[in-house]
Amino acid sequence: MHWMDQVQVWALKKRHCFRDGWGDLSFAEALADHIRDPGPAAVVRPDLGPPTRVLQADLRIGTFPSPSPHLPEESRTARFWWLHPADQPVRGAALAFASWGDEGPTLRGRLLGSLVREGVSIVILENPFYGVRRRQGQRAGGLRTVRDFMAMQAAAFDEGRALLGWMSREIQAPTATVGFSMGGHLAGALACVSAGPTPVAILAPPRCPSQPFTDGPLAACIDWDALGGPRPEVRDRWRAIMDLFDLLDFPAPREPSLARVIGCRTDGLVPVEHAEHISARWSAPLEWVPVGHVGAALTHGKALRRAVREVLGIPSRSSRPLLTTMASQTLERLRPSG
Repeated sequence: MHWMDQVQVWALKKRHCFRDGWGDLSFAEALADHIRDPGPAAVVRPDLGPPTRVLQADLRIGTFPSPSPHLPEESRTARFWWLHPADQPVRGAALAFASWGDEGPTLRGRLLGSLVREGVSIVILENPFYGVRRRQGQRAGGLRTVRDFMAMQAAAFDEGRALLGWMSREIQAPTATVGFSMGGHLAGALACVSAGPTPVAILAPPRCPSQPFTDGPLAACIDWDALGGPRPEVRDRWRAIMDLFDLLDFPAPREPSLARVIGCRTDGLVPVEHAEHISARWSAPLEWVPVGHVGAALTHGKALRRAVREVLGIPSRSSRPLLTTMASQTLERLRPSG
């Protein structure tokens, strides 16, 4: 395990998740079926706040009613940060999803923000149950029940699909789904079920939520006593529910040349082989960074930014040619006519 991951594990709050137990999980399988075959995305028209100039871009906060029916009152208003190039043509867009406990735009802004200087419009969705969308009685990012976790995943998925549609209409440029860790899982799920080819770039992604929380150090975050005690049948139930969201059970993205997977050689939080499994399932390129999970976000954001450029067909500022003929041709088909 990389030393940064060891520090993160040491700093983890013990037993701060699921203190109120499982919650009502009668909707679990229907929720998983919905994510794999979601039907038409909701159409949203966000309310946008006034712009503030940041990083040669206009930063605006947007809100809209969540299309998900599974959220408590405190979480029903979806919120996002929109960082849009102000003084140059828009060459692409990225929809960024939250990692575990990622409240606010800081981490994703640090990972992706400099791309606005290259013409990339960035939308950062705030997860349900995080930030101003926390459930009453929730402590920081520690979700109260397993049901809350499932509702969070499903709602972020539905809100993300709605935002993709809005971005297509508003920004009129190819849009990639992007994420680190849990955010990579969500970004991958959206790309897999999209009706058309959707660029996707993910860093340190789990293929499913179960294993990191049972076989790794993140197990310390869960109040297992509230779920029935540290017994094999309790962990088996956890695995069975979380494995409903296994990315390997989703169809592969329609265009492998528009997908990038980045794994961490010394990942201490997500099994290293998860990136390999996703890359193989998608027939997508796999890149390795020589750090652990935490180090990928803190010191190797350039790998994710490069992947976003590649799937959007944007050349690096230090290189002249576009990347691959196949990717460029596919992106041309994605660009709105007129």
